Amino acid sequence: MRRFSPLAAIAAALLPALAHAHARLVDPPPRSDNTGLTRGPCGGVAPGGTITALPAGGTIDVRWVEDVGHDNAFRIAFAAADDLGFDDAVLATTPDLGEAGEHTLSVVLPACTCDACTIQLLQWTASGNGGYYSCADVSLTGTDLPPCAAVSGTSGDGGASSGGSGTSTDDGDASADDGPPAPAHR
Repeated sequence: MRRFSPLAAIAAALLPALAHAHARLVDPPPRSDNTGLTRGPCGGVAPGGTITALPAGGTIDVRWVEDVGHDNAFRIAFAAADDLGFDDAVLATTPDLGEAGEHTLSVVLPACTCDACTIQLLQWTASGNGGYYSCADVSLTGTDLPPCAAVSGTSGDGGASSGGSGTSTDDGDASADDGPPAPAHR
């Protein structure tokens, strides 16, 4: 007769949560605290909630937490409206060295204004089968600056596949961003 193990039951209950933990924004505050969102461009989470005011043309520190590393890269991108145009407005890329914890990267924001724009964090996977998404709703404020031009027709998913379905959410974005840089080597 088998004995019931409370420790085994707890471990089994936690495994699904751990399997979906990868990366998410910390600052600016994300739309969702979920670290396992795989559907581009923003993990399937619509805009809404807190909008963080940022200085147009200014430099900010973008902070994120990584629970599971993928030895590839992170991309921080911007969309002026409707979660479109991330592939055309990449603010920075940095290697993902597979080190769990909090990370910070300084980025220069576009020198234009918008009331409902988006900052996107994309963690590409080492396998090349997509990535993990986290988005923050922001506004860019400033004086004597033009409004940000809205871009149409780009998905902003970095050319990545959607989560687990094997179908691409890339809608033919012809930008120069053809995916992640080569994996980082230690």
